[in-house]
Parts: sequence; structure tokens; C-alpha cells
Amino acid sequence: MKIGLNVKGVDQVRAELRHTADRVVDSARGAMRRAAIRIRDEARINAPRDKWNLEEAIQIVRTVGTRGRLQLDIDIVPTINGVNVHQYALLIHENYNSIIVEPNSDPLARQGTKEKQAQYPGHVIGEKFLQRAAEKEQGKLTKHLVSVVTQAIKG
Repeated sequence: MKIGLNVKGVDQVRAELRHTADRVVDSARGAMRRAAIRIRDEARINAPRDKWNLEEAIQIVRTVGTRGRLQLDIDIVPTINGVNVHQYALLIHENYNSIIVEPNSDPLARQGTKEKQAQYPGHVIGEKFLQRAAEKEQGKLTKHLVSVVTQAIKG
């Protein structure tokens, strides 16, 4: 006795799974992009102000990793407006609070930061500007990614 099994709709199921996978990837990428923008903007607000170069140097760097994976980094570009800010940015990120209280520190640099602090009273303008921005977004990003992916799967 021979038993036969005929399954219909396999091609449709395959197509739907591929379509769902594409929607999940697109949704996750969009959520990552929006989070990167929020982190960049928050870091720019948190950064001390001198001549705006430090704030403008905080940018989203987009690369494509292995297997075409999108990678977004919020980084300080080495040169902005013709000024090399890389070492300065590292020094300010890690040590601004201790540098600014030194007797020989530039009072004009402090003035820009004081004005900025008055403009953004709910923020702390100073060192660890990138780190604090990333930490603020981290918990939200995970929840948001799960939500976006779930919505994409549900269609």
C-alpha cells in the first residue's frame, strides 16, 4: 500500500517568509537609524561649546559589515571645517570637568559652554558627552527594536 502526501501552498509560504524577513530587516534598520540620530543629537547637546567644531564633528558613520549588515557608529570625525579635532575631542570627552577648573584654561571656551548650559537647562554640558548620550538611548533601543520587529512579523 502506497501512501501519498500532497502539500499545497509551499511556494506561497516561502514567498511570505522571504517578504517577512525583508520587512523585519528594513524595520530594524529604520529603528537603528532613528536611534543613531537621537544619540548624535543628544551628544551634540551634551558637548562643551567652543567654536562649534566639536559639536559638528559628532557624526553618524555608516558602514556595511559582514554579510551586508548595517553598522552605525556615532563618532568624532577627525577633521571638521579644516580643523583636526580628534585628539582635542578625546581630551575633552574624558577630562573636560578637570580641565575647565584649571587656572590657565581659556575663559572664552568656558563662556560658550555656559551659554549653552543656559540654553539647555535640563542637560549636563561637559565630559562623557558621547557616553551619556548612548547610555540614555540604550534601554529604549532594545525595547523599540523588539516592538518594530514584532510589528513587521505581524504584518
